[in-house]
Amino acid sequence: MGTLVQVVVFARDEAAAKAAFRTAFDRIQELDRILSDYQPDSELNALTRSAVGRPVPVGPDLFTVLSASQQLARATGGAFDITQGPVIRLWRRARHTGRLPDPAALQEAAARSGYGKLHLDQEHRTVMLDAERMALDVGGIAKGYAAGEALAALSMRGVQHALVAVSGDIAVSEAPPGQRGWRISIHDADPALSPIPEVLELSNAAVSTSGSSAQHLDVEERRYSHIVEPSSRTGLVGDLTVTVVARRGIEADGLATAVSVLGARDGLAFVESRSDAAALIVDRGPEGTTFHQSSRFQALASGSLPMQSPLGQLGWLGGCWQSGSGDRTTMEMWLPPARGLMIGASRTVAGGQVREYEHLRLRADGGTLVYTALPSRQRETDFRSTSAGADGFRVENLQHDFPQRITYTRTGADTMTVRVEGAGAGEPRGFDLAFQRTPCESAPGPPATHF
Repeated sequence: MGTLVQVVVFARDEAAAKAAFRTAFDRIQELDRILSDYQPDSELNALTRSAVGRPVPVGPDLFTVLSASQQLARATGGAFDITQGPVIRLWRRARHTGRLPDPAALQEAAARSGYGKLHLDQEHRTVMLDAERMALDVGGIAKGYAAGEALAALSMRGVQHALVAVSGDIAVSEAPPGQRGWRISIHDADPALSPIPEVLELSNAAVSTSGSSAQHLDVEERRYSHIVEPSSRTGLVGDLTVTVVARRGIEADGLATAVSVLGARDGLAFVESRSDAAALIVDRGPEGTTFHQSSRFQALASGSLPMQSPLGQLGWLGGCWQSGSGDRTTMEMWLPPARGLMIGASRTVAGGQVREYEHLRLRADGGTLVYTALPSRQRETDFRSTSAGADGFRVENLQHDFPQRITYTRTGADTMTVRVEGAGAGEPRGFDLAFQRTPCESAPGPPATHF
């Protein structure tokens, strides 16, 4: 991704720390091979050559980033647009030559851009492009995704206290031992920003900062940012720095880029319309420095709105559960002391025989739950939460062969329902299971799993 990566972990010993570092960097390297627009043979660049006028299957990482990008493009009316690759490449070359891009070249590049020319099929996980020589640039969202994915890989190894920084995109899990949170620097000691704390203490959150301080083009006393405004095909002018705090890295990174393009007024309104993000916008103009905070950022800065792991609200799920009597489904969920990972197993018995067996894993990725099911003799399937709270959660997987949704609802101190909805063989289906807490045959503990 052409940038620096920093990983900080708390581990039991040096060997465990080295293994954790290798895990995080391997995951980031894997994503670089998929998402880089600098590498000619990356999956991203290969897609632009093969998907013109026909749907092409892509891997889950690329589809996740493209899907999030298109959702943000629609929400912002195109202010965030990963199809601006041809235009962005002209501005990238201009930063090396020190000269503004040729207007005619920009117009021609713009004709090959536009998020309406990128089409995704959620059910079949395919991508199609409308025009030849399109170029996709996910630099405004991929680094945040990579930081979050590296953090998730560390969590899978049992590392619950970690920080991953991919350039200006940071993802953190549980706070360092004995600390309230990870201390994340938000701004320098500019006197104009004295009402804003220089440091936020965060856990299970992501922070992304976007601005022109590191990458820009200065021509005739005017500064052009590396971030391109799609409608004008011009690098952003001025000195705007946007910091976004969100649950996941992919959200924080994309929002920071989008708000930069929307500008202080519209960008702040867009963040305020969401319940999952907070923003600080700093504008350093010729008349001095001004700043704008979203209401959630003000609450974060005052310490009254901690970003907490949703797993912390689901301790009631730990233990053993049973649905039915003769033909029955039993479930055992085990919650480690670190509260960053819940693992378990589900067994369905019919006619005295085990008909289905699944290993289960429930972990926090920032403020999002990731629910993984691994049925016996089948491939692993990941679901992500669309809602989570003290009384349950809902997870969806739109990138599976058949989209599915699973909803856990606590209905009493020792009861819950699980609803499974989806489509099989082209037909909608759904069923409910009512569970009662039951004594465990043995002390609850981690079952043997493949995770």
